[in-house]
Amino acid sequence: MKPETEPVRLSAPPESSVYGYLLAEVPDEIQIGLWRKEIAAFCETRGHRLALVFVDRGIPHEQVARIGFTALLDALALRATQAVVVPSLDHLSSNNHAISVLRRSIRRTGTDLVVIDGEVDDVKVDGA
Repeated sequence: MKPETEPVRLSAPPESSVYGYLLAEVPDEIQIGLWRKEIAAFCETRGHRLALVFVDRGIPHEQVARIGFTALLDALALRATQAVVVPSLDHLSSNNHAISVLRRSIRRTGTDLVVIDGEVDDVKVDGA
């Protein structure tokens, strides 16, 4: 006789995750490591599950076509995600137009953008 097995029951929705994103125009691995720790500590203190930190290295701020950012958007499309966390708005860009394009890309996925330093420059955020 084979033992009976119970069917798997999904009683709760899949756990939502938080992703991090970093832009390092000058790829300094020590600094990138410190930023990763900052994001992880921020998520831990707020009870968020940090799934992964995506990093673009050596990309100019005005460039919006980025391998790491594209991978982030792909991940956002695949699973329930609460937010994308960046240490500062400069990790999207220092270019107003690029910030606007990248923020819209994140918003289209239904995900929030959380800036750790909280200093959001209204011109950068709303200006196109």
